[in-house]
Amino acid sequence: MSQQNNSETIKIIVFGVVGLTVVGLAYFGIVKPILDAVGLTRDKEERKGDQDYAKISRQQILSPLLYRENKDKVSITSGKANESAYNIYIGKGVIWDNEDLAVGSITSAGSLVNISYIANIFSENYGTSLESYLEGYLEPSDWITIDNYIDKIKKF
Repeated sequence: MSQQNNSETIKIIVFGVVGLTVVGLAYFGIVKPILDAVGLTRDKEERKGDQDYAKISRQQILSPLLYRENKDKVSITSGKANESAYNIYIGKGVIWDNEDLAVGSITSAGSLVNISYIANIFSENYGTSLESYLEGYLEPSDWITIDNYIDKIKKF
């Protein structure tokens, strides 16, 4: 009898561990991403980051447009712009992202037209828009940092 109770206890423990694992994977792998996408599980900082991203997107700060209209006002070299574009590109990894490379490249630009110049170089070198590329890996806190920087720098 004791051996039968022992095997029943082992079965219950195994089923419990398997059940908890399945529930955890289902929640974090399926339910939570859906809730995050809808915005139900976003905290205050994440919502602020989302709002800052939307603001930056509306202002087209990360597009080549400002640069193309004001090429004579750029104050960084093409080498610096290419280095910044490259750092942003390699910041997105397969498993691990280095958001600091992207944020640092943008927050060291010096002016809005320089950021736009970097966006132009990025688009030419990598065939995609800087904004959409950054959206794929920056966290809400990174967008807050970028927005705070953009609010403080000069246009030219």
